[in-house]
Parts: sequence; structure tokens; C-alpha cells
Amino acid sequence: MLTLHRTQTPKAYGGILIKLFKLKPRFCYRVAYRAAHRWEPCEICGIVKVLRSEDVLDGNVVGKAGKGLFRVVLVRGCRDITFHRSIGSMCRVVGHLGRVVGVVRLWRASLWLPFSFSGTLQKRRWSTKNEGISNFESLSIRGNQNVTRGPTLPMSSPSRGRLVSPRKDNPDLFNSPQPGGGAGDDLDEDEEGFATMSQLAYQKPTFPAEEEALGHGGSRPGKIVIDPVHGHMYFPGLVVDAIDTPQVQRLRELKQLGTAYYVFPGSSHNRFEHSLGVSHLATNMYEGLRRSSGKAVRGNLNQMDKLSVQLAGLCHDLGHGPFSHVFDNEFLPRRHANWDPKNPAWNHEAMSSDMFEWMVEDNHIDVDAAVVRRVRDLITSNDATAPDGKKFLWDIVANKRNSVDVDKFEYIMRDAYNTGVKGSVDISRMLSMIKVIDDKICFKASEVYNVYELFHTRASLHQKVYTHKKAKGVEYMVVDALAEADIVWNNEISNAIWSPQDFIKLDDTILKRIEWSREPGLQKGRDIVRRIRNRDLYTYVNEYTVPEIDIPNFKPVTEEDITTCQGDNKIHGGLKPSDIVVHNMKIDYSMKNKNPVDSVYFFQEYGDKKCFHIDKSKVSVLLPSAFMERKVRVYSKNRSPEYVEAVDAAFVNHQRRMYKQEQQLTPARKRRRSEPRMSLERNTQ
Repeated sequence: MLTLHRTQTPKAYGGILIKLFKLKPRFCYRVAYRAAHRWEPCEICGIVKVLRSEDVLDGNVVGKAGKGLFRVVLVRGCRDITFHRSIGSMCRVVGHLGRVVGVVRLWRASLWLPFSFSGTLQKRRWSTKNEGISNFESLSIRGNQNVTRGPTLPMSSPSRGRLVSPRKDNPDLFNSPQPGGGAGDDLDEDEEGFATMSQLAYQKPTFPAEEEALGHGGSRPGKIVIDPVHGHMYFPGLVVDAIDTPQVQRLRELKQLGTAYYVFPGSSHNRFEHSLGVSHLATNMYEGLRRSSGKAVRGNLNQMDKLSVQLAGLCHDLGHGPFSHVFDNEFLPRRHANWDPKNPAWNHEAMSSDMFEWMVEDNHIDVDAAVVRRVRDLITSNDATAPDGKKFLWDIVANKRNSVDVDKFEYIMRDAYNTGVKGSVDISRMLSMIKVIDDKICFKASEVYNVYELFHTRASLHQKVYTHKKAKGVEYMVVDALAEADIVWNNEISNAIWSPQDFIKLDDTILKRIEWSREPGLQKGRDIVRRIRNRDLYTYVNEYTVPEIDIPNFKPVTEEDITTCQGDNKIHGGLKPSDIVVHNMKIDYSMKNKNPVDSVYFFQEYGDKKCFHIDKSKVSVLLPSAFMERKVRVYSKNRSPEYVEAVDAAFVNHQRRMYKQEQQLTPARKRRRSEPRMSLERNTQ
């Protein structure tokens, strides 16, 4: 029970003091205003949870830390304010100034109850030394001293050791009309509007005591992490518990862009910081949707939903192997017979969910079994058991509906930042212009250009960074070295995918293990790593673009297809398939040859209750007509001019056999004229 008190002489001490009487159970307090000698009840009931207090404020000693005394300053004002509280959540203070202007933290309240007085609220920042946390936000009340009286509620004595039931003891108060709505809603009215990134990026952190009361405090306090891409990111205690585990810390040893680091020196970021960023953006999107989508959506959400989204964002990449996508796209198909790339027997999403479940068990993280199941489903995009009204949560981290999710947002932002490759998509704006309609995440119609730019930027990063010709050359050398080691180590690497306990041992450091091993059978693998260190890379020869008309029936080109087209050359015995590498490259807008924006839902105004698709023809005639391209590249493992020239000639003959003409990017005759110069340079060194 919470009772507010005031006195007849509020000018004492230059303001009003709030006194908190501690009751049972834990974190339950009774609140009163004290200004002079007498106490008078004011009109709200509930239970408040106090986080911390302050020794000295504005030169006035108001109580020592832990004693529960706070100072609230009264000055003259002219606007009215209404306090409201609700069940199962922290109370918001909503006034007539247009937006939320403050927060009152209440614990276990039942329904909305008004507490009115003449004045307005103003946020103030108090600093405290308690638990090493500074800038704790409190409230300063501005207004006149006339407090509007409401029903007087009986005070519960601390000596009684019980709390008075607000509904049972004050039925008239609870039967009165409740402004703003139902239980569980923490906003006084629908905020059908713009959830700005300034609101989301600087969320007020929840403190350890509050997290414990909400049931997701964890064994550690929450942490604020500074990041060059997102600024300050806050993670609650249970998420920190997950971060500080071997399973998540392993991500520090996995390069986000794999071998692209050998071309873009700035791209040294790892899966660890990417996962933190995805969890942060998942929190922002969750909060943005909750704020902008109305009471029907907000009333259906709870802290379990938010925690599940945060953990799914953090742990969605736990199943990545060494050098990220190199492992599952290139290495595993080579080492496992009958591996079907279209329907693989293993994928990193499934391993991520298995690693998460093992992480919870192995580190004794205090997470309910329902949360574990929910996080596994969010990671794998399995919405078969998603409850109605919450299916949109499955589109936040891994969106199988249209591929617009925070994972894509984060890696585009971070990869562009670290590689220096610029993109024009405004992801912050996209996160602001969202709401939920019909259980689907929808974007404001004005953002349709931005959505197209999202996929264009992704395709541009694939062209310029992820499939860079030099980076792919290093990638194929890494795969060859791993394959040699896997043979010597009796399939230790390739078979680790079947057990999370074995898989956790795999990271990018495996290349150093090969490099410094002394096993005689690994000499070939060591030589390959040595070539990488000396920049003696597989040589990119050329590439061609598959004509658009041939893309639907395209069959991947093999090394044998190239070598069978060789003519006379200077290589003794001719080219062998093992002398070359063929890269069948596919770049699309995330949904193969389909336009992903056709699957994105939009709305016109924030008050709309219906969503719709926007046809490409109504947007712009300058948008792409094709959404997937295929290219074929060829590399020579031997850098000598004779081998490069032989591979080039065989590649040209293959194109003439397939398309009756040369399709490649650079004409062969230009390359042949440049080869003697390269050979001369080598001879003069």
C-alpha cells in the first residue's frame, strides 16, 4: 500500500521531503510528504520500490543514503498533471504537455489510479555513489502548493507487517472510471506516432533492484557498453549473465567478415560486437513497436517477450564456425559427401539454438524453460507455436517473411562503418517509422524508398566487400588448409558440427594451430598458411556475368567444365581440375529472384488499422527489374604466368562453348599483354 501525505506548511526547508517507511515484503515502502510537523494523506495507493537515495542535495541535508529520504522542490506553475499507475509494470507519469514527462516506479499495482495536483513534472538528474552508478533520474515537481484532494486511503502501519488491499479496502476508488485504459498498459493513452531514435537510443536503464523485482535481474547488475556504431548500449542483468559465458565470449575469436579482413584492414570486427549490436537494436525495435502500436499491442506484451527478443539477438550467431560463412558455405560441402547446399543437413541457425540451450544449462543461467523455447524459435524463425498477437516478435531478429530484421540492420551499419564502404540507407529512420498492424511489422509508406535502399546497400556490400576477388582468393586457401587439417585430424573439424561441446572449440585461431603444428602430415596445410602470410594468394583470372535469360536454368560451373575446354598450352600434362578454383557467385536482394519489398507491409498514417503492399511500378521506374545476378569466376592456384594464361584461355573457350561469345569482364587479349610485364618484374626481383 502506498499513501502520499502532505502538510499545511509546505514552505519549510524550502520544499517538501518524501519519507519512506519500509514494510514487508522486501522492496515495499510507504511514502509520505513531510514539510513541517503534521502529516496529511493525499490520495494514491500501491507499493513503491525504492532504488537508492542521496546524502546531500542542493546544499540541504535531507537524509543519509539508504535512509529513504528524498527532496522534491515545489515552485509555482499553472498546468495540471495526473499520475497513473498500472498492473505488472512500472508506472508512467503522463501530463498535458504532449508526451511522457517523467516516471514513477510502482510495484505490484492493480489498476490505473489518478493522483492529481496543480503543477507539472520536470525530470532532474541526481548523482549517487551507491553501487557506482551515476546520473540516476528522479522527478522534480513544479506547481503550486495546493494539492487536489481525493479519497483518503488508510495507512498500513509498519508494525502490522501486512499491506492493505487497494481494491478490497477502497472499492469506490477502483470502480470509478479509469483514464487511459487497461491493466498492463504503461502509457496513459495510445501513442500512435513517431517513436524517435532519441527516445530509443537513450532508454532509461533498469537498475539491479528493479530487474530482480521484474524477474530478470540475473546474478550481475546491468551494464552500459559504449560502441562506435550505436553509442551507449544498455543490457539488463540476465543478458549480462549470457554475455559473460564461454559460448558468447567465443564470438570474440570469429571475424565478422571472415577473410575480407585481408583486404579491408578496418574490418577487424568480430561476431561478438555484432551480436551485442543486434541485441541492442532488437530492444530498440521492440520498444518502438510497443510505443507506436497502441494499447491492443502493448497490453499483450510482457517482460518475457522483451527478454526473449534480447537474448535471441545476442545469441543468434553462436552457431557460426571459423571465418563465419566460409565454414558452412565452402568447407562443409567439401568434407561431407552428398552435401546438398539447397537442403543442408546442418546450418548455423540450428547450431545457434542448440548452443544457446547448452549455454543456459552449462552456466546455470536463471531463465525459465519457456524463455529458452521462445529464444530457440526466434533464432530459427520457427513461428509454428507463436501465439496470436505476438507473431510479429518472430520478425524482429530473423525475419523469414521479407528479410527486414535487426540482424541485417546491424551488419550493414557495422560492416559499412568498418570497411569504409558507404551506403545511403537510413536505418535509424526505418526503426522510427514502424508499428504493428494485424500482427505484422509495418513501415510508413514514405519509407518505401528507404526499404529499397536497404536491399540495394546489402547487394552493394556483397559486390564490393563480401565477394571481393582477393578476399575470395584467401577464402579458398583457408578452406584448402582446413581440409588438409581435417584429413590429418581424422575429421575432427567436420564432425564437430554434431555436438555443441565440440563445436565451441572451433574458431579463427584454428589457422594458427595449423600454422604452428609439427605434424608431418600437415606440411601441405602449413605451406598454404605460409602463402597467405606472404601474400602469395590464388590468382584471380577473370569472371563473366550470366545473361539474365539464362539465370533460371543456370547450372553451377565446375573445375572440370573449364579444364575440358583447354587447348594447347605450355603446361606439362595440361591443366588439372585441382589447379583451379571456380566460384559460382550469386548476389540477390535476400529472396533469390523475387522482389522482397513485395512482401513488406506499409501504412499511411499512424492511426491506420489496415496495412498494404506497394507495387514497384507505383514507386519509381528507376528501380531494378531483376533482383538476382549470377557470375562465374575462375582462380589459378599457381601464380606462374604459364598457368594463369592457360586458365584464361580455357575460361574463354568455355564461354564460347556456352554462349557463342566472350562474356567475361576483362577481354583476354588485354590480360595477355599485361602478363609479360608481370613476368619481367618477377625476373628482375
